[in-house]
Amino acid sequence: MIRLFVPALVGLMLCLAMSVRADTLPEACIDDVQSVACQQALLAEGVAPYEEYHKRTRTDEIVTPLSSEVFGDNVSLYNGSTQFSVVDIDVPGNSTLPVQLRRTFKVETRKGAPLGFFGVWDLDIPHLSGVFDAEFAWTIGQSGQPTPRCSSAFYPAGRPNLAANEIWSGTSMHLPGDGDRELLWRDQPHPVPADGHTYPWITRDDYRLRCVPSVTDTHGNSYPGEGFLAIDREGTTYTFDVATHRYHSSIIKSKSLYQRVRVFLLASRIEDRHGNWVRYHYADGRLTQITSNDGRVINLQYEWDPSHGGYHRIISASAHGRTWTYGYGLQTMGAPPRRLLTTVNLPDGASWGYQYTGPLIPVYETDPDLPLSCNPPLTNGNGEDFTLTATHPAGVRGRFVFHYRRHYRSGVPYNTCVPPQYQVTMPNTADVYSLISKTLDSVGVPTQTWSFDYAETPYPRAEFVTPWCQSCPQFKDVTVTAPDASRQRYRYGVVWNHNDGRLLATTTLTPGNSVLRDEAHTYVAENEIGSMPFPGTMGTLSASDDPAATRLRPVKQTVITQQGVSF
Repeated sequence: MIRLFVPALVGLMLCLAMSVRADTLPEACIDDVQSVACQQALLAEGVAPYEEYHKRTRTDEIVTPLSSEVFGDNVSLYNGSTQFSVVDIDVPGNSTLPVQLRRTFKVETRKGAPLGFFGVWDLDIPHLSGVFDAEFAWTIGQSGQPTPRCSSAFYPAGRPNLAANEIWSGTSMHLPGDGDRELLWRDQPHPVPADGHTYPWITRDDYRLRCVPSVTDTHGNSYPGEGFLAIDREGTTYTFDVATHRYHSSIIKSKSLYQRVRVFLLASRIEDRHGNWVRYHYADGRLTQITSNDGRVINLQYEWDPSHGGYHRIISASAHGRTWTYGYGLQTMGAPPRRLLTTVNLPDGASWGYQYTGPLIPVYETDPDLPLSCNPPLTNGNGEDFTLTATHPAGVRGRFVFHYRRHYRSGVPYNTCVPPQYQVTMPNTADVYSLISKTLDSVGVPTQTWSFDYAETPYPRAEFVTPWCQSCPQFKDVTVTAPDASRQRYRYGVVWNHNDGRLLATTTLTPGNSVLRDEAHTYVAENEIGSMPFPGTMGTLSASDDPAATRLRPVKQTVITQQGVSF
């Protein structure tokens, strides 16, 4: 334990609980973790637990995003959280396995280093990842002893005055173009491939995962612990056995600062059931090449930026005689700072362009450790607004405006936050950057703007919940207004332990407020699950605080009503 005293904060003693590793620290801490500069950097990059309440929900796994092929924007209409995903290179081949160079930009709080390689954008490759206490990482389990991360029911070690989900928000599998899903321990006899292997882990969408005995890091050195192999319904396998890690924002609680690290297990190989494969090659801490069995190849070139602890960024990529180049501005974003990707030049002379306004670091109005009530403090107006302006190679410009908004869920039990201690064991709020408007314009084309309203209504906690609150508000209506003033209204469930995140209905309205079309969904009910030909739950060890996050309750009926006719 290293005790740090910060003169700028009177009487505040910080306990930095971690193994001191330079590659998980801010730049100011590399030479001296007890320096004033280091202390200030850690505080600036730290977060209070309430800043990550949104990570305890699994609505992103439940909600199908509204996607655009023009700018790659994927929007969760439940709360407006948005991620941009762009495919720069796509080499076709003899199999359906993709050989692609993709990048993503998630509009979220920028505290902690991203996977990166495109400045503030991430290189988008298949991976597993989780955020852990830096002293224990993805190695020390709940018992306080080294624990196999795959072949045992791994649950991370914690701290006496920290709940596990205040440090760790689950371990997830990311697949490019298909989002994230949490890894769950397979505690029931779900069907698995009949190949003689044991599959101890599972996901909500039916990926099964077995263990790989050894792991290397991105430098080719041995890395402690097991890797994973995931298999989908079609028999395609993903091998995750290349480790790397990034410094992540520290948690501030009880006058202490707890260092965290984000551990990645990157994919080294994808193989379909016919034996076709795609390989990811790593050297010197980075991805250098993507190859396939049918001869497709993508090569990557980097440059080293020594500032802010040092990091690599991609400056060019080539595939079969064609080259893409990447340009970065002098401005930075995030803590630790990363250069902004500003241009992507295509082989045909066209280019992407990007401009950014806002730091993506919201500032709350009170001491993050000051217990005021069961509701966390509000932001003070700084860092709340963010705008991304993207120019498509075809000349179309998109302007995406975000605001840091608080969203609520209903029916959260009253006894999960009890005065006067106000220890929130189950939050009913989540703060995210929400898309509030999207504007498209181009030469000779009228400007078009879409606006988004998420109905952020505060819901009180429920005193009696058995098993879920039926007297609490059951849904909220999210409205998207189109350039012609027509509207699309999406009704989402908001009840904890019941329907939070489910799309219940979609209604199309004319500018005059007449209903053109209504689509209503009915889900399998709790009393029906016993008669269904599938299990009611998909695993345990979820970091979510909503028991419904592991349940399977699919749509059983959809009724569409249009022009007075239902079908």
